[in-house]
Amino acid sequence: MKKIKIFLLTLLLGNTIINSPTISAQNSVNCDLTLKTTIQGFKVYKHNPSSAIMFRAKLTIDADGSPRAYGPNNSGLDYTANAGSPGNWWGVVTNNSGNPIIQGSGSPYPGMYVSTTSLINTAYAATSPFRYVNSEAIPFFVLPAAVKTLGNIQLGDIGYVYNTVTGLGCYAIFADGGPAGKLGEASIYLANQIGVNSNARNGGTAQGIIDYIIFPGSGAGQGVHKTIAQINAIGAAKIATVGGIGITACLNTNTCGTPSGLTTSLLAQTSATLNWTAVSGANSYTVKYKKTSLSTWTTISSTTTSKAISGLTASTPYQFQVQAVCSNAGVYSATASFTTLASTTTGSTVTVGNGTSSYSAHPFGTVYMDERTQYIITKSELSTAGWSSASPYLKSMAFNVTSAASQPMGSFTITIAHVSAASFSNTTFLSGTNTTTVYSGTVAAVNGWNTYTFSTPFVYNGTGNLLISICWNNSSFTANSTVQSFSYSNYVALYYRDDLAGSGVCAKSAGTRSYYRPNTKLAFSSAPGMITLANETEERSIETEPSSISLTNETVFEIFPNPSDGTQLNGKFMNADGSPSLNVTEKNMTVRIYDMLGREVFAKEIPVEEGLFSLSFNDNTLQAGMYVFVGLTNADRFTKTIVVK
Repeated sequence: MKKIKIFLLTLLLGNTIINSPTISAQNSVNCDLTLKTTIQGFKVYKHNPSSAIMFRAKLTIDADGSPRAYGPNNSGLDYTANAGSPGNWWGVVTNNSGNPIIQGSGSPYPGMYVSTTSLINTAYAATSPFRYVNSEAIPFFVLPAAVKTLGNIQLGDIGYVYNTVTGLGCYAIFADGGPAGKLGEASIYLANQIGVNSNARNGGTAQGIIDYIIFPGSGAGQGVHKTIAQINAIGAAKIATVGGIGITACLNTNTCGTPSGLTTSLLAQTSATLNWTAVSGANSYTVKYKKTSLSTWTTISSTTTSKAISGLTASTPYQFQVQAVCSNAGVYSATASFTTLASTTTGSTVTVGNGTSSYSAHPFGTVYMDERTQYIITKSELSTAGWSSASPYLKSMAFNVTSAASQPMGSFTITIAHVSAASFSNTTFLSGTNTTTVYSGTVAAVNGWNTYTFSTPFVYNGTGNLLISICWNNSSFTANSTVQSFSYSNYVALYYRDDLAGSGVCAKSAGTRSYYRPNTKLAFSSAPGMITLANETEERSIETEPSSISLTNETVFEIFPNPSDGTQLNGKFMNADGSPSLNVTEKNMTVRIYDMLGREVFAKEIPVEEGLFSLSFNDNTLQAGMYVFVGLTNADRFTKTIVVK
């Protein structure tokens, strides 16, 4: 006797159940199995905690019970020989002379034989097709006597059958006995449900890819048929007792692991690249993807840990799973989701948090020289605030300062990652996935919204929570800047402050937890940070420097206020020391302003007097959002990102 004991702590298969949508994978499955027998090379186990009988085998098609399974002259769904022959019939009802009963005019298929199953409905006569379980209408499986006996399984007991290749599963009933020494047989209906060719003559699969989980004593016994709804209800209750559909992974006797870390990159309107972590020993990977709204998967293979797919539909949610293939195929990963980009570039700005408290400990706690801070913003918060899956690129973030200190913050660095945690359970700083450094520079807080436009957008996967990390290092200190914040009921922030001689604050591993998190404005877009300017032939990246750009070695351009309320913009040319520059000889400048779709929303020639200019806008010219400000002179051109709040 062989005994296998494995504990799967975080198994999520993401199966698609067609006739039973209530199944869900659980977080913990106990794979305490005892090997009971081997039939046709397939191992049959007993699940010790539940006494369920489990095996992975092939699937042949059993047409029995269908009123058109067999007929004269080999006319049925299956070969007549599979029901017997003259003088030796075992799969059809016969009369006193030993000849098959022919269905009459009141039967479902007049002229066909009456096919039988072991499970019967005693409410009907032996010659009625309705007495037997219809293979075309009911999901059922077939067991040889040896398996039935070793597990004390009775006709009418319920099980779960899962296709490890298609990822489709179905609850089913034990309705027919099979020949000794053969394992793995099921009805036409069940085969259809789990993605197996259901043709009774040439369908099925000879591969050992079908999992059977049977719960002894779960049925009503002989003489009673059950509807699909009743089968599903019993099956759902039974599968929950063993930890969910993850129990099927207990039959994975190969050493091939399960891929994790599923992400997407190069997301476009009709294409995407799917990525995952490597599995030790894998020779290749099987990838399947589909529209979220559909049940049919497209299956492809890859010899690397990524796969580019095309032919997708714009603005459409998709799902994908990955399976590692070693000597045998492993378990499919949890399902990951992504949404293709819209046909046109769109964006949205959401504000998470509506607190009115003035809070000063972080992220601008410049009463100390150095600070590290982390915030968690959950997916549900983003969705409630109006985030759309059509805009996965996070381009900027902003905090509303109510009282700004004068102390600059050097090496002010923002990184963003995906994280599953919704709050800080202890004082340890977290690490996440897809960690991206989105901003770095020297900044000083100002009253109002302080916006940090990212040099690299963060690609949000739309399913995880955001982990925002900020750290900065100074050699001096003054006072704290206060930010408008909300006090939550759980720890959504973690911070560390100190006066450090070096720049090691970003490496600190632990801090102090906080209920306060600043109100945060997040600007998302449906495209990465390149836009095409109207009337221009080249692509220009969004400017990331928040305050000024150099025109020459002597002259610097600045625009303010930024962010603005959209009614007034001012600009000036100045020397490096901050004094007004007289080096700008232009008397006029052409201004063009473009939105994030690259559409020109404003154009005007304006005067520049002593290096200064001013612009006023109508109320409807600049709505809340991000814009690209382009200034054109005879000698130069400059570009600035502006934010309207």
